[in-house]
Order: sequence, then structure tokens, then C-alpha cells
Amino acid sequence: MFEDIIESLKTYPKIMDGKEAILYLKEHNYNWKQMEWSGWFNELWMQLNVPSIKKGRTYGRTKFDGLYNDFDIDFKAHDIEKDTVICNDKNAMYESICQHGKIYLIVSIFKYDKDKDGEFKKWHDELKGKKSSYVKKCEKLNKKSRIRKTKEYLQKINIYELNENNLNICNGFQKGFENSGGSKRKEKLTLNLTKIEPIIEIIT
Repeated sequence: MFEDIIESLKTYPKIMDGKEAILYLKEHNYNWKQMEWSGWFNELWMQLNVPSIKKGRTYGRTKFDGLYNDFDIDFKAHDIEKDTVICNDKNAMYESICQHGKIYLIVSIFKYDKDKDGEFKKWHDELKGKKSSYVKKCEKLNKKSRIRKTKEYLQKINIYELNENNLNICNGFQKGFENSGGSKRKEKLTLNLTKIEPIIEIIT
């Protein structure tokens, strides 16, 4: 199991410039206006370049990124300097494990360069053009924008298994938070990677 996926994952770009990634996302009309381009690029790349993973199932309004051997899969881009990964909707994860026994996370782990002088944000804002109502709202509230990532360096790709025996190591996240449109976000689970061993580790 996973042999075919491993071969595909070995071809993941070792270095990716953020501007190039955003233009790639724009070309495919895929969340290119989002600031966290690394996660969206990772997700799209997996969908287009790992043929063994099929289109994900939906639980309620929550869709998993992929499906492999009848098990739900999510793709994650992770900063090597952090321990915690934000997983999917809590209820959807519980339902998937209850029905199928396990979930797999494919976690691409990167080192990042950061936008220290704001040039990258300026470039991305100009590319997007008109400001969204959410951005205007944040500006009125004087909310500071997070520092963007400008380039990623792939360190390794790990595959983790979550099942009924280890799901209790996950914690809740963003309960009561709001989306940019004002609607309430669903509670997600977070996973501390120091508390779980990968079942497969691909060193690049």
C-alpha cells in the first residue's frame, strides 16, 4: 500500500517561489487570491500529480481532499518550525473514522522564506486588484496582516494515520471563530506532530 503514491510524491517540487505558485493557481483558477498560497498549491499539486488518489468524499458540507483505497485523505502544507497541523472538520473526521476505520494525512513539510519588506504582499495585492469587503473591514479595524511566505523549500513528506485508537491526541480549534463573510466556522481538530509517528516518511 502507498507504493504508487510514494513514487508520485517523490516528484514534488523541491523549491517553489511564491509568485510562481500563485500564478500557477491563477492559471488553474484555484484559490489564487488566498494569502496562504503554499497550502493551496500543495493541494492542487496533489490533485493533479498523484493519480492514485481520487476525488474526496463529502460529509455534510465538509469535503476531504482525496480518497485512496476507500480511505479519506487530507493534504497539508506544514511549517517545519511549528508542531501543530490544523486538520479537517471535527464531525466529518469522526464520521469518516466511524464508517471506514481510519483517515490519512499527507503532510508536506517545508522551510519558508518570509516577506520581511512587504514587497510580496504588495505584488499579490496588485495582482488581485479590487479589495474584498473582508480586507476593507480589516483595514477599518486596523488589523495587522500576517507576514506572507515568499518561497518554500521541501524537507520531507510524511503520511500519518488517524484512527479510533489515536484520535484522542487531537485537540479542538476555531470553535466560535467567524469566516470572512461573517458565518460561524465549524470546529476543526489539530494534531501535534510530536505526539504521533508517521507511517511513511519520504526524505527529499
